[in-house]
Amino acid sequence: YDAEPNSMTRFAAIIVNDIDDMVHGQHQGRMGMFNDVTLWAKEGKLQALIKKLLDKGFRVYLTADHGNTHCIGGGSIKKLGVETETKSKRMVVLKDFAEASDDLKGRTYVYPGHYMDKKYQYLICSGRTSFDNKNEDVMTHGGISLEEVIVPFVEVRKKNG
Repeated sequence: YDAEPNSMTRFAAIIVNDIDDMVHGQHQGRMGMFNDVTLWAKEGKLQALIKKLLDKGFRVYLTADHGNTHCIGGGSIKKLGVETETKSKRMVVLKDFAEASDDLKGRTYVYPGHYMDKKYQYLICSGRTSFDNKNEDVMTHGGISLEEVIVPFVEVRKKNG
């Protein structure tokens, strides 16, 4: 929040990871996320940064790398050759010697793994489920739901200007 672009700066990308960190640490579902974001916004640090950049003549845009969604844990998978994507828990990677059980096949989609190592198989949770503890209420991302793949892109302008 203390970025200070100088007069020679023509373009600056400032990454604020607070919301992403909140999602990954969220244990209270959507209401917890709403409350955390509300408290964060009341601090005013992002607003102050945006105002400073606008006052210096910058055009300001806000976006995200991905969205998030509410999920219910379907149970974790622990067996040799299976690795759960650590942050989102919405994808598992099967190493070359591992096989997907019927249960796993029934709760996932096969992701073709474009630009990823072809010796592995990638499975993404279907619906509003994750590989969290059974019936756990979580906020997560990393899947293929609309909320996770469509992100905002907003230009912020001064009022009457």
